[in-house]
Formats: sequence, structure tokens, C-alpha cells
Amino acid sequence: MDSRASWCPPRLGFIKVNIDGAWADAASSAGFGVILRDSTGAFCGGTAGPNSCESALMSEAEAALSGLKLAAQFGHHRISWHLIPKAWTILPIIKDIRKLAASFVSSEWCWAPRSQNMAAHEAAKLGRGLVEARCWLNRAPLALMHVLNSDGLPGPP
Repeated sequence: MDSRASWCPPRLGFIKVNIDGAWADAASSAGFGVILRDSTGAFCGGTAGPNSCESALMSEAEAALSGLKLAAQFGHHRISWHLIPKAWTILPIIKDIRKLAASFVSSEWCWAPRSQNMAAHEAAKLGRGLVEARCWLNRAPLALMHVLNSDGLPGPP
């Protein structure tokens, strides 16, 4: 992988779950984005879609829950993902996240700056404009290829 890439891979045997929420106060619209990649940077799956949230924090929490659900649905048991802050306004979502995270063989949490989460950020922006959620397995949509390529992920064949 290119040493200049801003995205950081997970440990060998883990899937990195990058999540992000997008929220536009002026438009009162929200969306989420999830990108799954392995330790080589290969795209393993993703999802994006609109959500009905009242804040950026709530949209981020919904994205985290969607990311865990997607990783479980695709059969991944060892995941690495970035931490979301604990806040009382999203406590019900946090409880669902903790419950689902406990079902994985291993779940590593860490904080990732925006520069290491650009693919999920772009997916969340894409999701905010969708009518319904979209899900991808093993092949990213063309709308995300530019950011995945800039992270060091090879383009589609």
C-alpha cells in the first residue's frame, strides 16, 4: 500500500469499518456512509443512505450501528473501527451498538481523524442525497472510486 495514503489499515485478519454521518442543518437532511476494507485496503463492502436524524452526532451514531450490522451481515467477525463520543442524546443508539459489538469475536475501537475517514465521509454525503439505502459487496460504486484510489486502494478492474 502507498505510504502516502491517509487511510490506516486494520491488523491482519480484521476488517476496518469506517463510518460517517452527514447532516445539513439548513436542509434538515441527514445521511450515513459505511466502508469496509481489509488489511490490504481492498474494498469488502459498504452502504450509504438517508437517515432521519436531528443532529450530526445522531447521524454518526446511526452510521456506526449500520456499519456493525453490515459487517455482521457479511460474516466478518473481527472488526476495527473508530470511536464515537458518548452522549446522552444518542444513548439508545449507543446501547444498540454495544449489544451488537459484543456479538463479534473481536471488536477494536479507536478514534480516526477525518483525513483517515474520507471514504466513509464521501459515502455519507452520497447517502444524504439518496431516497433509500444502497449496499455494495466487494465492488465500490463509481462515485466513491476517486476517494478510495486516493487512499491507496486499487481501482476497479
